Amino acid sequence: ENAHVGETTNIPIRNIPERIDKILSKPKIIVILRNPIERAFVRYLADVRAGLEERSFEDALEIPKPKSEILKKMKMNEIKGVDENASLYITGSIYYYDLKRWSEFFPIDQMLFVTSEDLLNQPLETTNKALEFLGLESLKTIKKIGKNWEENAEKMNLSTREKLKDIFEPHNQELFNFIGKKFDW
Repeated sequence: ENAHVGETTNIPIRNIPERIDKILSKPKIIVILRNPIERAFVRYLADVRAGLEERSFEDALEIPKPKSEILKKMKMNEIKGVDENASLYITGSIYYYDLKRWSEFFPIDQMLFVTSEDLLNQPLETTNKALEFLGLESLKTIKKIGKNWEENAEKMNLSTREKLKDIFEPHNQELFNFIGKKFDW
C-alpha cells in the first residue's frame, strides 16, 4: 500500500476527506487534537504575530470577524448550540462536527486520536503509539528540536479560560462520546 507520511490537513476543510477517499484505500489517519481552549488562544496569538489581529483576545471572542467565514463553517458542519455570531477562535476549536463528517468516509477505527499535549509532554510514547498504529517499528529515543514560541507568549486571562471551558464542555463531551475516548480537557 502507498504510505503518505507527514501530511497535515486542517480538519474543517470540506472536501479533503472525499479527496483522500478517492486516492487512498482504507488509510490510517492520525488525528492530533489540542485542548480547544489552548487551540483557540494559540490561533489568536498566531494571528497577532502575523499582524492579522490587533484586538485583545476577549474582544476577538466577543466581536468576531469576518462573519461570512463563521456562517460558512457553521453551515458546513452543522455546529449546534453555537451562536452564529461566535468567533472563529471558538468555532475552529469545536472538533466533533468536523470529525463526524470525516467518519462518513473513514470509520473511527481507522483513526488514532492523540493530543498535542501528549505529543509535547510524552513525545516518545506518543510517537511510538502512532508508529504501532501504522504497523511500523517503534523508536528507542526521540530528540526534541526547536523551541516552542508559545512558551514566551502572553498568558490567557483566568476568567476568559473559565468562560471558554463552559463553552467547550458540551462539545468536548460530544466528541469524547463519538470517538470513544476522553481527554483531560
